Amino acid sequence: MSNTTTTTTPPHLTKQQRSSIIKSLPPTLTNLTRIEQYAHLTPLPEIAPNIFTNTFPLWHPPGARGIYGGCVIAQSLVAATKTVPADLWLHSCHSYFVVAGNASLPITYHVEDIRTGRSFATREVKAKQKGKPIFVMTASFQKTVRKPGVTDEQLLESRGPVAAHQIAFPKNVPEPLSCVSDQEKVEKLQEQISALEKQIAVKREARDDSYVQDEEMCDEGRMVIASLRNRIVNDPFEWRKIFGSPGSFSPTTSIPERKVWHWVRSRELLGDRTETTSQLHLIALSYFSDAWFIGTVTRVNPKSSTRNLGMMVSLDHTIYFHCGEETKVDGDEWLLVEMDSPWMGEERALVTQRVWRKSDGKLLATCVQEGLVRLKDGRVDATGDAEASPPKKGKTSKL
Repeated sequence: MSNTTTTTTPPHLTKQQRSSIIKSLPPTLTNLTRIEQYAHLTPLPEIAPNIFTNTFPLWHPPGARGIYGGCVIAQSLVAATKTVPADLWLHSCHSYFVVAGNASLPITYHVEDIRTGRSFATREVKAKQKGKPIFVMTASFQKTVRKPGVTDEQLLESRGPVAAHQIAFPKNVPEPLSCVSDQEKVEKLQEQISALEKQIAVKREARDDSYVQDEEMCDEGRMVIASLRNRIVNDPFEWRKIFGSPGSFSPTTSIPERKVWHWVRSRELLGDRTETTSQLHLIALSYFSDAWFIGTVTRVNPKSSTRNLGMMVSLDHTIYFHCGEETKVDGDEWLLVEMDSPWMGEERALVTQRVWRKSDGKLLATCVQEGLVRLKDGRVDATGDAEASPPKKGKTSKL
């Protein structure tokens, strides 16, 4: 990871990318980090006040049903922050994913001023494509009670006692650089594929038909490599999984008690940049909060593993920001992300997430998401009881 801010120039756009933005890319936007590009909005005052649109093309991750949900969350929050007083900071947002977003179409963000008070403000944001909502959000802002750098004594003197507590930073967490990076995963997979290719050649010469299974493994490995490389290029954040792969949990640990841990940090330095929004670090946190989130259930519950899945989509998303303007999500700051699933049933799953800062153990945010999790027809249900009908190949549940 570079220790300096990466600068970018407006990219050459494909026909599909050009169709996803309303206005041409301004030539002045030549020094934005990737997260700023994903979050940057252009106002549309010619239509109405408090309407915005994505400045840059939208990202559709490989295999996803639509554009990355974290991008819509982040852009909705940027739209909301542009309509509130500068001394009010995000403290929560509650969102619903209505339909999957189309990466070939622009999004317009319509902000409604619900209320602006002395200490709090509330905004409603509707993200639309072709005039129809694809995502709705209510965001709330608060005037900072404790300014950065203020001591307990100074706070007590200025406004009286303020109660506080938080969940402690987990113990015995491996250091970030001791965990495998995406690039290291790519290199290891390439070595495994090279070894399999040599094995395939030997089996073919010996007329051993089992080489077909080896070829399938190679194809799967190449798909994983392509996905990892796409993430390295497009994801503004570096992820390192610590614990929580399928099969890694003790059978005596109940499903709600199973935790998935990741280290995450920005690939670029954000510092005090405000070209996109004055609350860039909070926006950056909201962007990565949707990554891997509902997928937690595929790791902690073997009955909902990826091989059993027919459909999995996010339904809603809530973030509680605990530190306001003290939040820092920067390239030199590792964050610990912990995910779990307290409940699953009715073809829905609930997942929770906590984000701590490594340097001081502060809990920066708590997130909650519910998603649709449908298993394949003839599936084993979430309680582990097999249905009477056998699996039907190639058929999955649909909304």
